Amino acid sequence: MDISNNSTGSEISNYTAETDPELKAFIYQHLVDLQPYLAAESQIAVLVQAEHDLDDEESLTLVATLGDYRLEAEGHADDLYEAFLDAKKKMLSQLEEWYLSAVDSS
Repeated sequence: MDISNNSTGSEISNYTAETDPELKAFIYQHLVDLQPYLAAESQIAVLVQAEHDLDDEESLTLVATLGDYRLEAEGHADDLYEAFLDAKKKMLSQLEEWYLSAVDSS
């Protein structure tokens, strides 16, 4: 996604999720909500779809690795913040199901 630096649009800077400290902080703060369902060795990856036209929806995928299990939740919205929240909601649902099935089988 490109962001114009002024009203004439003559200066364009390349924006990426990797260079946005506010987005990184937002994601980090919200990943804490997933911790109760994760073991110490679990990992979470945040994958942002390659940049595209400004009119398109943003896509973001959360990938959780839980031992031999891998869960994925994809979020879509007008901006990456909302796309992350959508993916997080779906991931929480999957983690709750995984946790309940693990408790039931023990």
